[in-house]
Amino acid sequence: FAFASSLGLSTIIQKKIFGISTGSVRPVPSLLGMISVGLASLASQKASIFVHERAHYSKSRKRKTFGDFTITNHSMRIFVFGLLTFKLLGGRFWAISPSSYTHIGSFARRSIPAKAGYASQVERDLLSRIGKVWGCHTCGSRILSRTNLIADHQPPKAVGEKINKLLWRRLLGAKIRYRFFPHCRTCSQVQGSILSSASRKSYNWLNMADLRGSGGGRMAKSHAFQFRFNHLTGGIISAVTVLGAQESDIVQGNAKRFENLHHMLKSILKSA
Repeated sequence: FAFASSLGLSTIIQKKIFGISTGSVRPVPSLLGMISVGLASLASQKASIFVHERAHYSKSRKRKTFGDFTITNHSMRIFVFGLLTFKLLGGRFWAISPSSYTHIGSFARRSIPAKAGYASQVERDLLSRIGKVWGCHTCGSRILSRTNLIADHQPPKAVGEKINKLLWRRLLGAKIRYRFFPHCRTCSQVQGSILSSASRKSYNWLNMADLRGSGGGRMAKSHAFQFRFNHLTGGIISAVTVLGAQESDIVQGNAKRFENLHHMLKSILKSA
């Protein structure tokens, strides 16, 4: 719970305060995601120690504190262990950011090559399979009905057409390559509304409507408290900290166990 809540808080802060989304300049979403996962890992361990103390100490007995968040070798090990576990569980750091409606969303996993036109029946069949398994690439909802499936061009066609008009692209004949991602009807309608509004009022220094960035920032889709498989990272860190450990070790965050894991990993990497 502490891990998922920490990442959810990060998603909210990125949207509400910093205006960061999956469409923001790289590698900003990835860097913020790495920091978020590392801090969430530390929070998970602290929470597991606190819960353990609450369960094993009576109200009449003074509980031990579980330490502060000073930077030590142990806290750095937890930080890195959390990053590695998150990646092993299929997590992607940039996907912690809110989903831009005009960029690849946080839940994008699979896509297919696309042309500028509408999706063919074969392409829709492929996208339907992707949508049932991975869901809408913007909001993550499973697309179980074909009537709710929209073949979403990425970048959006309105964006791609503007980019293709750039002088250097016309001279080199370098046209945008599109891909189809599964989109639910609700997110597709929001995207269309955003692009329509942006094309009328937002212009950048190239005198081009700033369409690609229009669906990000504070307009992005928040997924702050949607559970994902990689949220089990927090549970794994808690289990390593508490399960089968002595009371004295748990209070200290089971530093020795994480140190042993660190050395074991180093040995594996050296022998690889």
